Amino acid sequence: MSSKRKAKDAFGKNLQPQLSAFAAARAQQPQSTMKTTANADVETIKRQKQQVTVETSSGPERSAPLRTREASIVTARPKPVAASKIFQVLHDDHDSLEINLRAGESAVFTGEYDVQVIKGVVDIHGAVLLPQTARQRVYAISAHALPVILSRAEDTVVRITSVKSQLQALEKYSTLYRNIWATTTTSSGAAQDGRQSRSFAPVPLTDDNASSRIPSVNALDIVPETRKLLSSINGKIDSVEYSRRPIRIMTIGPKSSGKSTLSRALVNSILTRPKNGSRSLYYLDLDPGQPEFGPPGHLSLIEVSAPLLGPSLSHLATNPESGQVAYRVLRSHSLAAMTFRDFPGHYIDCAVDLADRIPQNGNNTPLVVNSCGWVSGVGASALLDLCSALHLTDLAVLGPLEDGLRAALSERVETVHQLPRLSGKPSIRSPADLRAMQMMSYFHQRQIQNHDSTSNIIVGSASTLPTWRDRPISQFRPWTVQYAGPNSGVAAIISYSQPVAPAFLPEVLNGAIVAILVPEDDSTFNSSSSSDLETEMGIAHTEQGEIPYIPFDRNQATPPAPLDPRQTSCVGLALIRSIDHVAKTFDLITPLSEARVAELLRTKRKVMLVRGGFDSPDWAYLEDGNSSTERRGERSRVRFGLGERKEGGSARERPWVSFREPVGVEGSVWRLRHPPTAAALAGGNKGSDR
Repeated sequence: MSSKRKAKDAFGKNLQPQLSAFAAARAQQPQSTMKTTANADVETIKRQKQQVTVETSSGPERSAPLRTREASIVTARPKPVAASKIFQVLHDDHDSLEINLRAGESAVFTGEYDVQVIKGVVDIHGAVLLPQTARQRVYAISAHALPVILSRAEDTVVRITSVKSQLQALEKYSTLYRNIWATTTTSSGAAQDGRQSRSFAPVPLTDDNASSRIPSVNALDIVPETRKLLSSINGKIDSVEYSRRPIRIMTIGPKSSGKSTLSRALVNSILTRPKNGSRSLYYLDLDPGQPEFGPPGHLSLIEVSAPLLGPSLSHLATNPESGQVAYRVLRSHSLAAMTFRDFPGHYIDCAVDLADRIPQNGNNTPLVVNSCGWVSGVGASALLDLCSALHLTDLAVLGPLEDGLRAALSERVETVHQLPRLSGKPSIRSPADLRAMQMMSYFHQRQIQNHDSTSNIIVGSASTLPTWRDRPISQFRPWTVQYAGPNSGVAAIISYSQPVAPAFLPEVLNGAIVAILVPEDDSTFNSSSSSDLETEMGIAHTEQGEIPYIPFDRNQATPPAPLDPRQTSCVGLALIRSIDHVAKTFDLITPLSEARVAELLRTKRKVMLVRGGFDSPDWAYLEDGNSSTERRGERSRVRFGLGERKEGGSARERPWVSFREPVGVEGSVWRLRHPPTAAALAGGNKGSDR
């Protein structure tokens, strides 16, 4: 039997080895290029090991060698030299961090901090910051995409300063605000809460984020198509053609396409453009589900005078009488719902009324419009009506649209900019959680009366920054207003959502969020007598407490028509803390300033309270329980876990919530109790579970 032949005997002794496609391409690469790349890598490694000598701020004669610290950063455009992702630390202490960035390099931090450019040029989400720019407050919360500090010049020096966070104090009252702030590490490498040291920390992000310790964190970067749009809009604003005609641009696209992100970039770019930067612009917030400057369910016209360097919950606008001048509400309306599905005509009327209220001062103050994410059916029809009514000059479309809708939009707008959908990692908070966080921030935000209107206030300075009240909402002083009698301050309750039987209206209102609508003049809700007003508006009264309300139709199917936005406006929201049926009063918790409430009392204008499809304020019900557990610590958890539900010798009871005992490995926590059903109430249950 013959032996088996070898491969080289069968195919010849001069057989050439076969290379893979990758190996063949590598073999064809010029040796000079490979040598240059290798040398560049060697030089990069040498640069990492270098020690630098810098002058400290204590004096010009003192200098100390500082090791170049290594930190992970995100680069806008990957470069061979910048691939090491290193920024040079010039100064580092318990309060601040001073870093050096080369052109194209970037750094990402989480937490709350002030940023100031010492040398060079920095871009933060479209905002161009120069050495002469005042310090800007940045809110980098890991529940949202984190701002990226991008260097636009060689040898840029940036100072990051720790701040005393007031927004972070809300984590004591809600679990939604926990585990989203900065954490630093001690010398031993153990994690330490940022409040005990600095309010910010570098984020270990790399291009290959597989090994990142915080994989859920998303960096807020700007794609090239967006930068091209920003340059085009700024060029239009500075052109002679638009010197007397303002730019009006609206962003549209489906949900989660990046409309709010693009609108913030437009605001930042317009306000901080290098040449002839606008002192302010107008922002038309028309997304009731995710508003930029107000609580959910609001439509607003805002005057913006400072960049937007944080999520919407960090820069909620205030009324004109407040001392905070960076974001001022000129006028607002409330849909009392997260969508305009039930009243599309009312939505258009509110938007047109806000657009008509834009001051006509003769200059080219730009207008940025943020639309909702409904681009089909009724939503598409609303977008077409808005484009016709607002007289837009530009339209930024994110993602694909139906051909018919795109063609109709092109006929109504001068220029249409097509942009890719801005995709990012999903947030660690759901949309409902983000709305709850924004509503909580709205109610805790403090509005202070500015008594000195002639003072020279620098926008972005400490005097213009928002502040939040560091105590549970149960400790807020309520505004007590009568709803019946000769001194009544409430005209009626109107519902914009599902019908409620009059017998259950007091139960539904107690603990609910309502919108406060005020009339344009004294005659709207103030007739010569209460009987005339009730006859004119069709007001009825409940049997329990005699609460005035505007009823539905006889079949309880059609809600009353919304109030005319040309005759009324919304001044804010309120939480009905309690109802006194004997004194005929509401206890309202509202972030309105005392000056605004005093003005309503002085003018004796009756307000209309609107209930609708607001999310249930579970965060408000749980604040007191969360704060008490936070103060008492683990000892209280063990005590209550054993069933000793005592506090000061009395039974521990709280409205709307109950304390759940520990089960298995779980700890004792506060949970929302389900309100009684209508069937239970109709069956004779007179008590309230709230």
